[in-house]
Amino acid sequence: GLVMDPADFDINPDVLADLCDRNVNISKQCGVWEWEDMNMQAEFVGRYDTWFAPRTDATRVQNISSDTLSRIARMDYFVSVKADGTSITVTCDPRDGQTKVCSHNNIFDLTKPGIGQTAYECAKAQGIVDYCEANPGITVQAELCGPKIGGNRLGLEKPRLFVFSVFDMGTREYVDPYSVMPEQCVPRLDLDISQFESTSDMLAYVDGLRGNITPGKPDEGIVVHVLGRGDLNEYEARGVGVCLGPTMQLKAVSNKYLLKQK
Repeated sequence: GLVMDPADFDINPDVLADLCDRNVNISKQCGVWEWEDMNMQAEFVGRYDTWFAPRTDATRVQNISSDTLSRIARMDYFVSVKADGTSITVTCDPRDGQTKVCSHNNIFDLTKPGIGQTAYECAKAQGIVDYCEANPGITVQAELCGPKIGGNRLGLEKPRLFVFSVFDMGTREYVDPYSVMPEQCVPRLDLDISQFESTSDMLAYVDGLRGNITPGKPDEGIVVHVLGRGDLNEYEARGVGVCLGPTMQLKAVSNKYLLKQK
């Protein structure tokens, strides 16, 4: 998000304060608008269906308490390196038997050149398409990284998909991706998060993380993926679920990495 001082908007501060007090959507008054590239829209054939899997949207560690972090440490989880690219979802829809490649919000038209085609070609070459077609109802979510994608901050020579989650549509649960397609997965960290006494400790840790994907290059951060409630009782686990949302993922992004990209 973007935080701005009310004085930066071309609107009387008193009027702005009054609108906010009345819970009015102020986007029009402040000149905030959304732009969509119509050429990009031509690459899509439909909207993303959350039945495939929850949208990739991990909660930031800054948005939880240190107490919640300590509870997550008692759950069943794994930690992966966060790959810097664009989110891609691949699945074989059991309703029509069609392989579908999706962005965060849309389903790509695979007959049109663009990111969708690139993602499909990578998924095919890496065996992800074959895996999904052999297991209809299983959804694979990955980060597409490489040349012409987000500045290629990992310095890759060619595009590649880094798998970070596998979702079962039938059970509505996540599967440990390293148990079904380890070679395609983003690097896993043997990290015990109970060592972090606070969320600030976790952020300090990721600030020094580097070389897990590309030798010598800083890593963007880490993602904690919760697979089960561990030794938490049902009430405690439900509370963590409210904090993390449907993806049951927690991310810690390096502030040093973000500043370097700016």
